[in-house]
Amino acid sequence: DYSSCERHSNDDEDLNPALEKAMNALKFVAQHVKNEDNFESFSDDWKYVAMVLDRILLWVFTVACVF
Repeated sequence: DYSSCERHSNDDEDLNPALEKAMNALKFVAQHVKNEDNFESFSDDWKYVAMVLDRILLWVFTVACVF
């Protein structure tokens, strides 16, 4: 029924201010968690690059000292 959909969409405009504040807080927390996950992923990528570079330089150092 179209009228029930229209009525439902109008309910969002009449939200209690406390409920609206709570929803905004939840959106903020969700965005913060998403940003934190992205930062951790970026940080983990750089840790992996550092580990690979460390291993390469260890082999270069070992070869230079042995030969």
